[in-house]
Amino acid sequence: MGTKAEMINSLELDGCPVEDLGLTFQYSPSSAVYGYQTVDIKPGGGEEAVTIHNLEEYIDRSLDWVFVRGVRQQLDALRQGFNTVFPWTSLGPSHPMRSAPCSAGTRTPSSPGRDHEVHGAQAGVQQGVPRVLRFVNVLVEMTGAERKAFSRGRQGTTGDR
Repeated sequence: MGTKAEMINSLELDGCPVEDLGLTFQYSPSSAVYGYQTVDIKPGGGEEAVTIHNLEEYIDRSLDWVFVRGVRQQLDALRQGFNTVFPWTSLGPSHPMRSAPCSAGTRTPSSPGRDHEVHGAQAGVQQGVPRVLRFVNVLVEMTGAERKAFSRGRQGTTGDR
């Protein structure tokens, strides 16, 4: 066994030293749909090679780009689009008993107007707001399984309970 520094310098990925992987501090997306081929994940990233000594920083910056900074614009657009259809100010917590039939996929709304009158008023949503009625119309057209999936996503759950 060598020194700690020698052991670190000898680390390999599938028999290949990190330096031989040809990595730089750039991220290359898996598809052209993103509109760019590479992006520097740190200033001058295309000029800085990844070594065993800066590998942790490379991993941290890559994860930050993929899961935070790289999707921020899409998430902001989603939030803005959703908010134009169904304002965040209209949303509030729902009582589990009121949403249980929807999350189980067993409740079939009778009609958009009637559903909104009954449940919208209980939830504190203004009646007759066109964007709210459009949203209710979308829910009415969903199958039981689709309503269940939507409701679980709204409640922050995904699996069967």
